[in-house]
Amino acid sequence: SFLSLYCGLMLFIFWDIPSEVATANHDVPPYFKTEPVRSQLHLERNRLVLTCMAEGSWPLEFKWIHNNTELTRFSLEYRYLIPSLDRSHAGFYRCIVRNRVGALLQRRTEVQVAFMGSFEEGERNQSVSQGEGAVVPAPRIRSFPQPQVTWYKDGHKIPPTSRIAITLDNTLVILSTVAPDAGRYYVQAVNDKNGENKTSQPITLSVESPADPIAPTIIISPRNTSVVTGTSEVTMECVANARPLIKLSISWRKNGVLVSSGLSDYNRRLTILSPVVSDAGYYECEAVLRSSSVPSVSAGAYLHVLEPPQFIKEPDKHITAEMEKVVDIPCQARGVPQPDIVWYKDALPIDPVKTPRYRVLVGGSLQVNGLLPDDTGMFQCFARNMAGEVQTNTYLAVTSIAPNITAGPSDSTVIDGMSVILHCETSGAPRPAITWQKGERVLASGSVQLPRFTLLESGSLLISPSHISDAGTYTCMASNSRGIDEASADLIVWARTRITTPPQDLSVIKGTKAVMTCGVTHDPSVIIRHFWEKDGSVINVQSVPRMQLSADGTLHISQTWSGDIGTYTCRVTSVGGNDSRSAHLRVRQLPHAPENPTAVLSKSEKRAIDLAWAKSFDGNSPLIRYILEVSENNAPWAILQANIEPESTAVTVNGLIPARSYQFRLCAVNDVGKGQFSKETERVSLPEEPPSASPQNVITSGRTNQSIMIQWQPPQESHQNGILRGYIVRYRLTGLPVDYQIKNISSPDVTTLLLEDLIIWTNYEIEVAAYNGAGLGVFSHKVTEWTLQGVPTIAPGNVKAEAVNSTAIRFTWNAPNPQFINGINQGYKVSGWGEAAEALVVTTEKRARPQPTSRPLVPQKHVQPRQVLLSWEPGSDGLSPVRYYTVQLRELPDKNWTVHSASVNHEAASYIVSRLKPFTSYQFRIKATNDIGDSEYSEESEAITTLQDAPDEAPAILSVTPHTTTSVLIRWKPPSEEKINGILLGFRIHYRELLYDRLRNYIHTVNSAFTWADLTAPYSVRNLSDSTLTHYELDKLSKHKRYEIRMSVYNTVGEGPTSPPQEVFVGEAAPPQNVAIQSATATQLDVTWDPPPVNAQNGDIQGYKIYFWEFQRKNGTERLRTLFMPEAGVKLKNLTGYTNYMISVAAFNAAGDGPRSSPTRGRTQQAAPSAPSFIHFSELTTTSVNVSWGEPTFPNGIIEGYRLIYEPLTPVEGVSKTVTVDVKGSGPLWLKLRDLADGVTYHFRIRAKTFIYGPEVEANITTGPGEGAPGPPGEPFITRYSSALTIHWASGDPGRAPISRYVIEARPSDEGLWDILIKDIPKDATSHTFNMDILKQGVSYDFRVIGVNDYGYGSPSLPSPSISAQKVAPFYEEWWFLVVVALVGLIFILLLVFILIIRGQSKKYAKKTESGESTYESNQIKINFFGSLLSRSPPRPSPGSLHYSDEDLSTKYNDLIPAESSSLTEKTSEKSDSQGSDSECEVDPNRQKTHSFVNHYISDPTYYNSWRRQQKGISRAQAYNYSESESEHGHSLTAVTHHAVLEVSYRYMKRV
Repeated sequence: SFLSLYCGLMLFIFWDIPSEVATANHDVPPYFKTEPVRSQLHLERNRLVLTCMAEGSWPLEFKWIHNNTELTRFSLEYRYLIPSLDRSHAGFYRCIVRNRVGALLQRRTEVQVAFMGSFEEGERNQSVSQGEGAVVPAPRIRSFPQPQVTWYKDGHKIPPTSRIAITLDNTLVILSTVAPDAGRYYVQAVNDKNGENKTSQPITLSVESPADPIAPTIIISPRNTSVVTGTSEVTMECVANARPLIKLSISWRKNGVLVSSGLSDYNRRLTILSPVVSDAGYYECEAVLRSSSVPSVSAGAYLHVLEPPQFIKEPDKHITAEMEKVVDIPCQARGVPQPDIVWYKDALPIDPVKTPRYRVLVGGSLQVNGLLPDDTGMFQCFARNMAGEVQTNTYLAVTSIAPNITAGPSDSTVIDGMSVILHCETSGAPRPAITWQKGERVLASGSVQLPRFTLLESGSLLISPSHISDAGTYTCMASNSRGIDEASADLIVWARTRITTPPQDLSVIKGTKAVMTCGVTHDPSVIIRHFWEKDGSVINVQSVPRMQLSADGTLHISQTWSGDIGTYTCRVTSVGGNDSRSAHLRVRQLPHAPENPTAVLSKSEKRAIDLAWAKSFDGNSPLIRYILEVSENNAPWAILQANIEPESTAVTVNGLIPARSYQFRLCAVNDVGKGQFSKETERVSLPEEPPSASPQNVITSGRTNQSIMIQWQPPQESHQNGILRGYIVRYRLTGLPVDYQIKNISSPDVTTLLLEDLIIWTNYEIEVAAYNGAGLGVFSHKVTEWTLQGVPTIAPGNVKAEAVNSTAIRFTWNAPNPQFINGINQGYKVSGWGEAAEALVVTTEKRARPQPTSRPLVPQKHVQPRQVLLSWEPGSDGLSPVRYYTVQLRELPDKNWTVHSASVNHEAASYIVSRLKPFTSYQFRIKATNDIGDSEYSEESEAITTLQDAPDEAPAILSVTPHTTTSVLIRWKPPSEEKINGILLGFRIHYRELLYDRLRNYIHTVNSAFTWADLTAPYSVRNLSDSTLTHYELDKLSKHKRYEIRMSVYNTVGEGPTSPPQEVFVGEAAPPQNVAIQSATATQLDVTWDPPPVNAQNGDIQGYKIYFWEFQRKNGTERLRTLFMPEAGVKLKNLTGYTNYMISVAAFNAAGDGPRSSPTRGRTQQAAPSAPSFIHFSELTTTSVNVSWGEPTFPNGIIEGYRLIYEPLTPVEGVSKTVTVDVKGSGPLWLKLRDLADGVTYHFRIRAKTFIYGPEVEANITTGPGEGAPGPPGEPFITRYSSALTIHWASGDPGRAPISRYVIEARPSDEGLWDILIKDIPKDATSHTFNMDILKQGVSYDFRVIGVNDYGYGSPSLPSPSISAQKVAPFYEEWWFLVVVALVGLIFILLLVFILIIRGQSKKYAKKTESGESTYESNQIKINFFGSLLSRSPPRPSPGSLHYSDEDLSTKYNDLIPAESSSLTEKTSEKSDSQGSDSECEVDPNRQKTHSFVNHYISDPTYYNSWRRQQKGISRAQAYNYSESESEHGHSLTAVTHHAVLEVSYRYMKRV
């Protein structure tokens, strides 16, 4: 462990302690090995570790302080870690180290965190008269250290010159200003520690009209400065101005003496290197205008050189003094200024006022008078001034008292692995050093620290954890310079009882056997006991025949079923410790069938059915898959999907066939096997669809010259999508734009058709499609077929016959029109008549395609930008005349050949190729075509390039945005290269000011003789010769003017067209006015405003920017909404409910954003709150718990209350009750619940409410002791002492951790609900006394005791016997005793009077008989008198003195005594024989005693409730508003309660 390693390390270090520090009999005081640096700088978000390098005797403890605030408590950790620094961590840190000898305070170290914020927003304007000095402070920025600042003007860096100074605080000073100094200035700040840099908003400086010559003035005076010796340098600064500036001279003096060294920056700065104390003084600068009578000016400041404190007298490291003596501890220091001396004892400041024996002498030494043992310790002297602090220390030992062990160790017993503390408290002066030994082995001391053995500050020894080998005798030895004392004790270590073979999670199949082991190792001297629990309830193995418990603790469960499922816990108890281990038993079986399967047509997919079902019992084993079976059209069941995901409860079955019916069923599969199939779904039929495939195998053949036969087969059955109704055949002439002709075959059985009345020798395209009740399906692929050839219907024309010679005649004719040939022309027949002669047939079968032309030529003189002249020589025509030529061209380098013209005249030998691209290379080729076909293409021409031409296209202007108040930024996209028509040389910008922009909409009102150009300025042109540009800043424009801008490109030929005009306004807008906010909903604010004044808009408002943020959280929550229309309102949505927002609006035009309006505040309406931030349970017992919760992180309104709902996860005694409690929002955020059942897990839900409820936070808690919690204490018994009760008990099993405290629970004997009565009873107590005032008087209570350790509340003890909370007063203070005493006194007085009367009357009787008669009468009077006294009722006792048992509430009278009755008549058999008709104790049955005991106490609700007996099933009144219904037996409570009172009254009267 870390502690062991650290202890070993410190043991090693202590071998190196100087001999004068470490002695054999003394502990070593703490001391610092090194002091921290005075300051250290770190970056934000870096990790920082501060170390307290101190040594001394063990144990050493450390504490850290930040800016005089404690960061930690004393612990063994000598480091302080800050994982991620931020600026809040900056400040002074120091540590305190202590041990048993004393404590020391470390010298502080300053932690500095480098960071850089942002410049303040907003532009600044500043003006200065010409010639005066302009002082421009740098914009403020939060940064550490101060950043290095660079000033810029209009983008150019500003260096210091004779006229420009930059001061030490980064202020820019421009001396003797002139007009060119006007402009926009800004600064760039760089933090050289973290590398961040920021740029400020611009500061606009304007220089006003010139002024006369200016006398010298000092505008930046020297400042009082303090510096610490050892600093490298210090600089004094003085900036003066005058006009003319060239004659200004600055000089410096120190204490009136002229200074000539260290001057720089035109004598504006005086630098002193390595300043020392002698450099301190008054420094003065003087500004003089040479050659002028104007008086000089001067200013000065003091330089203070500080010197850190240094000790000139320090105390020895050890000072020894005797008691009651006086000791002086020297300490003197010097420095500039003189340091203050502050004394500390054991890291606490010494206050001589509170402790007069301590006195600080002149010079700083400390005098201690009348030394006492408590003066022993560490004394520190701190010397401090403005330059720093130093410290020195000494250890003061007050001697004269030998060590004495006031509380030594006692014999102890501990369980292996637990912690034990052996106490050893001592006294003595000096404070004794403690050494612990076991035999001759030193375990712990101020210089020795072994693992597991820790010397505590009190001197006690902590052994953690203990081992078996630790058993033995331990000796505590206390020693100082006056002697040694020691004490010993024996430690017994028992082997801890442990479960070494714990039960394992087990999964068995239903009906098989489960075996759960529980092997234990323990100390042989202790007896162990096994018992098993299931889900927190003890298993009585004897009452369950299926369960057996072996001697080794193994639990056997046979014939397992679902009721055996749960968590089984083996608990082993012994005096050597307790242990428990748990495992879960899972009984698996086949899964049940899925429930409620449904099948409906899918709404999102065609030919699909959506199937859904509900999950059922999984057989206590995760499902592996579902199997889905289908029955199509009542066919047998078949598996459709065999691996449906087990998490699924729905699936879409697609790919089904229309016009068919489907039925489904499912079963679930787990690792046991396949469960039963679900019930079948309703049968679902898919609607018909048009056939999705065309008829198959469509075949055509020409039958005659006017008919075609068509044959086909039906589409595949799976694609018919319903019952076929017939076919549609459509046909038309091939290749001609004519409509189809349709033939409808209304029988699905007919699959042939003869098309008739067609055209002779004509090609037809034919398609066939099937149709059903849903519509027409898909047509087949086109099939083409010719009708057969026919006889030509026209003869050749222009037939001529010419005699060639005497034997030959030449016939000539013209061929007939091909459309009347009705077939292929096979030739001609020439016939004559008359005498027989031969016929000559002439055919054209020898004709061929033409030959290609010669290579085309293109003379250069005929090359133009967009056309060329092409010429060629024709080739052979192939005995058939050439009909036309085709010209193809190819654009180089890699374009394909394309046809330029396919209709060049057959007689042409040249051709003008037009529509070409300028400045582009081409090649050409030609082919000829006759009646037979095409020739091959000619050889390709040489490559030629067309000439350049002016560009065809303008650049596309992407944006024109205002850049400054006098310039705009233009961005564009150049034309494509093919549109430039040559080599691009550059761009031209055409711009002009629109002088009469407002008249654009009213141009029709101007005289027609004028045009728009007459009302606007001519264009100005700016040439841009860089052809690579894509943006340009067009400057030197007029502010607050609108401009029209066009662009063009140009090449060597000329300029191309200009782009469409773009308009832009140069200027800026003003802020909107009258911003108003209206809360619309919990997440929406409606914001409205008025536009800026027209004269301040500086052009057309293009839109608005709305800035909004949460109140006081601007940096973290600011957002922006932009409106690109000049509307006067916006709806801000998605806001946080019931939150204050600040809203500012800014207008913008083409020139940019205007200033923001002042922030306006508005708040959203209430919304539902977020969930409570946490739920926490405390004081958990077997029947009660304290529930607390946190407020919602986002209240979103005023919290009106909370609703707590809790319920058991499993029924309790067959009942599952949900309880709802409403708590007011102003009430406490906790609730004590006392009606829980032991060992039950409850589910709690809490939600907050504004005007509606928000989401819930949920948590579960199980009542009863947790694992490792203490066992039950012994059964308590109670003793009473007057008005106090004392509860006694015996300690029980402490559990896995020592008992930390006890609590006492109480309950009224007749109520049954326990509640904590007393908390925080000391852990060692076995009894507790408390006053009965905390109880309700007259109520009987039961009590029980619960132990508490680190694992929580343990099991409660058995309840104590019931005892009444009625105070028992002494009998002599009871009213009845006082009445009896009074009556006895009265009797004696009456008896004395009676005796005196008898004696007086006896003198009147002389005779014996008369005397006897008189005696009889007197005796009779006595009897009557005493009888009357004795017949009176004794005083009624107070109700509190009566004790009632459960017998008094006998239920046998519930139906006999009405609830309203308040009197009873005794039974005759129970009447006393001494009662007479005139007896005072006679009960009148018809008379109600209005002041009787019964009526008096039955009217008091306190006693009424105390006598109530809570019956099963009767609800108890709650302290909060429960939503559960009242018991229907509520009225019987009154009857029972009245009966209980009357029964008491009845018994009381019987006693009378």
